[in-house]
Formats: sequence, C-alpha cells, structure tokens
Amino acid sequence: MEIRLLGTVEAFADGRPVRLGPPQQRLVLAVLATHAGRVVPAETLIDRVWDSAPHGARRTLHVYVSRLRHVLPIPRRSGGYVLDVDPEVVDVHRFRRLRDRGDHEEAIELWRGEPLATMPGAWAAAMRAAWEQDYLDAVVAWAAGTPSAAVGKLTELVGAYPLVESLAAELMRALQASGRSCEALRCYERIRRRLADEFGVDPGTALRRAHQAVLAGTVSVVPAQLPADVPGFVGRRRQLAALDAALLTGGTATITGAEGVGKSALAVHWAHGVRGRFPDGQLYADLRETTPAEALRGFLDGAPNASPALFRSTMAGKRALIVLDNVCDAAQVRPLLPGAPGCLVLVTSRDPLLGLVTAGARPVGVGPLTGAEARQLLANRVGAEPYGVEEIVARCGGVPGALAFAAAGVLTRLNAAFE
Repeated sequence: MEIRLLGTVEAFADGRPVRLGPPQQRLVLAVLATHAGRVVPAETLIDRVWDSAPHGARRTLHVYVSRLRHVLPIPRRSGGYVLDVDPEVVDVHRFRRLRDRGDHEEAIELWRGEPLATMPGAWAAAMRAAWEQDYLDAVVAWAAGTPSAAVGKLTELVGAYPLVESLAAELMRALQASGRSCEALRCYERIRRRLADEFGVDPGTALRRAHQAVLAGTVSVVPAQLPADVPGFVGRRRQLAALDAALLTGGTATITGAEGVGKSALAVHWAHGVRGRFPDGQLYADLRETTPAEALRGFLDGAPNASPALFRSTMAGKRALIVLDNVCDAAQVRPLLPGAPGCLVLVTSRDPLLGLVTAGARPVGVGPLTGAEARQLLANRVGAEPYGVEEIVARCGGVPGALAFAAAGVLTRLNAAFE
C-alpha cells in the first residue's frame, strides 16, 4: 500500500492505482492519511472536508468512507474513523521522518508538486502552505551541505517562489561556490527589483548578507555545530510538540529533568529536525565541559575579544538555533543569550532554571520513558528485543541512559558469544 499526498492525492495497492472517487471523497482520504493509524472524529472530518457543512454532511461522509473501504482499511472506532495503516505508507509521514533524521535529499525526492493538488477548502490550503514551507526548508538545509549540486534545484524553486528570500540567498551561495559570481549578483538584483516594485521594501538580512559575501569574493560559512543526531530515538511526542510550539514564539525553551533521562538526546534530536528553519545556522555548547567565556569564543570563531555584547551584536537580525547543553544554573546561560528576537535558545539542565522560566522561557519537563518506549529503545539499539527485556526495562526504570548502557552490555555479550 502507498498513499501520496505530496502532489495529486493518489493511492496504490500492489503497485496498481486505486480509484479514489470525486475530489471530496479523496479529501476524506487525505485527512485520514495525515492521521494514519489514529482515530479522526467524524466532526473533524466534516470540518475539514467542508468549510461550511451542508445539510446531511454526516450521511455524505458515511457514503464516502463506505466507498473508500472497498479499497482501503478504514474501520469505524469510538465516534470516528481510522485509516488503519502504518504511517510509513503515507509519503508526508516518510518525508518528515527522513527530514528529522537529516536525510534531506531523500525527503526532497518524495515531492511531486503542489501538495493536495486540486483539493478544495481551507484545511487543504493550510496543509499545502505548511508542507510547502517544510519542503523549502528541507531544500535549503540540503543545499547548505551540497551547494554545487543544488544549483539546479534552487534555480527551479527561486523561479517558482521568487519572494522566498532564504531560497534566493542559498542560490547565491551555491552559485558563488560554483564559480558563478556574476549569476549570483544578477539573481540578487532581480529579487531586489521585484521586492521594490511589488512591495516597496528592501531585501532582508539573509539576502543582503549573501550579496555582501559575493561582492567580497567569499562564501559565508553557516555554523552547523550540532552533535550527531541520536540513533534509535523513541517517544517524547508531548515534549517534541512543546518544542515545535516554541518555534512560533522564539526566545528560550528549557528542557529539564533528572540525570540520564534523555534531555540532551531530546534537544539534539529536535534541533536536527528543525535546523532548516534557521538559515543563519546552529550553535552548540556543552556547559559541563566548557565555560560561558569559552563558549562565546566558539560561537564567534575564536575572537580573542569575545564578549556577551559582541555576541549580541553579531546575532542581531539573525535567525539561528542555539543549544546550551548540560547547564548548571541560569547564571551560565545569561551571557549566551542573544539580545534581539529571531533566534531560539534551547537549554538542557537538571536544575529547573526558574530564573529563565520567570523571565519568559518555555519549560519542557522530561521524565522516564513508558514501558513500550523503553522496549522500543532497546530493540533499536540491539536490533531486536533482547532476552529478558521486561526485567531490563524494570531495572532501568525507563531511564534512557540506563537503557543505553544495558543495550551496550547485551551487544557486548552477543559479540563475545560469536567470537
């Protein structure tokens, strides 16, 4: 089974296309597919399929679902319906998984054009806009690592989205890296004129910085200091959702909890998933291993006169993600906070950091994993659920650090058995 939403809404069974019926019936499938494996209340389906529900909408919805059931598993459960499939068969869920683990190129290949193409209504329009932004962010993140290979894709997208400045800035960097500085300057001038003619505004900070880099004959290096993503990450849906909400407000978010509970893993995993939203890069410092002054020098490329004031001036107008890991207390954090909006600071600590929360930071608490999540973590690390998994989970108490240590012990014994 394969269901496609990133383009025309389509479904395939055993490689053959499935008849999905008229547009509103396909829209019912699209709504269910975005929540694959979860119950969607009938009222939610009605609201999303019809902007203004007509008389008899519930009966019509039942007819649509009945028709789709001939080709797809859609049982009725507790007041709603569920598309009973693995989310991985839906392209938008695969896209997010690939993006979150940093496989941007593979994620981009799933894109087939305008999402939910021809689907009517406000819900479809909102999803279309959100998924297009996710796609553009993934392209920018991919292009930052492979600028020369990305010129063609960026040129195509700048033509389709001429006023998305992050794309134009990345195209200019890619052209400069490919030895095509004149083309980069022409690209800037086209965007500058269009912004002035249509909106009466000048290019934004990122685009101006790219222009200045081309004029100076250099390519500005975007910092990418995050540690490697955490293999086999599981759970934390509530915390990930809370961090997603922090994207909308910016500022500071604190991740706090006991030792070994997985604060750093959560921070790094989430940061990798959203790094494309921060065109000015990602900064990282482990405050258990370095002082705030040393962290500032690392953030400012080793500047000998690194200071909080210089850091705030450097970060003014930028959109960067700053991860401060293993913080002792709020005093360590304050010299490393940018002074202007636009950046997001993510802080992990065993301390509740009440001083930061009082000042407006968004608190995100982290506790032990559930039993199911703990078993999944062990299976991810070992390759299968190890013998005595229930006893291991019970002894580790759902603490990821202890579970990782136990998994390492299991792997060591397995390797020794085959030597």
